[in-house]
Amino acid sequence: MISIVVPVYRVEDYIVRCLDSLMAQTYADFEAILVDDGSPDRSGEICDAYAAQDGRFRVIHRENGGLSAARNTGLAAVRGEFVLFLDSDDWLHPRTLELLLSAVTEQNADMAMGNFQTVGAWCEPLTVVAPSVLAMSGRDALLRLYEQGGARFVVAWGKLWRRKRLAGLHFPEGRIHEDEATTYRLLYPLERMALVEAPLYFYYQNLDSITRAAYSVKRLDGLTALEEQIDFYRARSDEALVKQTVRGYLQKATENLDSIRVILRDAALAEQVVERVETFCRERGLRISCSERLLLTGDTASKWKLRTAKIRDLVYERGFWGCIVYYWKKI
Repeated sequence: MISIVVPVYRVEDYIVRCLDSLMAQTYADFEAILVDDGSPDRSGEICDAYAAQDGRFRVIHRENGGLSAARNTGLAAVRGEFVLFLDSDDWLHPRTLELLLSAVTEQNADMAMGNFQTVGAWCEPLTVVAPSVLAMSGRDALLRLYEQGGARFVVAWGKLWRRKRLAGLHFPEGRIHEDEATTYRLLYPLERMALVEAPLYFYYQNLDSITRAAYSVKRLDGLTALEEQIDFYRARSDEALVKQTVRGYLQKATENLDSIRVILRDAALAEQVVERVETFCRERGLRISCSERLLLTGDTASKWKLRTAKIRDLVYERGFWGCIVYYWKKI
């Protein structure tokens, strides 16, 4: 049986299509655990109505604690051999459970996932017949995080896990960017996972959602998650993932600093974040390039200063003669 954990909060306008997509699944042996996280609208009532109609739906009503707390509550209640997380304003292709379960079993994998499609409104799922399935290790998936489409490996939703692989999983409560704080720990030890090349998950971009809300300092939780990732990979001497994650860390820090300076207009906070990033890297012996440092400090008004910084970075990476050869080929 597959257990589907659905955190529910203020989604009365969207949850029907989410739950209808479960009822339309071609694979019927599932339980849907609907965690009403103290929703102030009719979301909880709608969940109760589905549970009364179909015994595969179970509803847990709890005080509001946030997305992570709701997921943790649902995870503690699962009874199936497999687990999938589904957000309540998103929905599944009718063959999602069938295809992911088939991929897990046929590939002898611990997790299977498909592609996701970002949508702004309901759209009819395309017909999926026989999609190709790619097997890879969890580490290989993590190395693809910053490629085009790599975000699918970060998110918690849309992945079918063998339940045993989620033992000890606890989403960090009170923080956002909870997926970035947890998924890498689950993926890294996987010897085999399956990627179904088909759009099986429909991700609804709600203007009121957490990720599209007006900028808040809570976004700095994303830096915390990446700092934890870097320390995780350093502890395992995985230099390739350390290097890649540091690059993502500095990019996210720069994005946050741009918002702090432009939207919040808080120069003091910006200085604190720069100091935080520099201290973190310095204590771990991680290099911040000259151009990255300019981006962090916001000192990019001078094109010559930025160009000089990039030349210095190139000399550091390739050496003096390597830099000469590089520019000679450019000419």
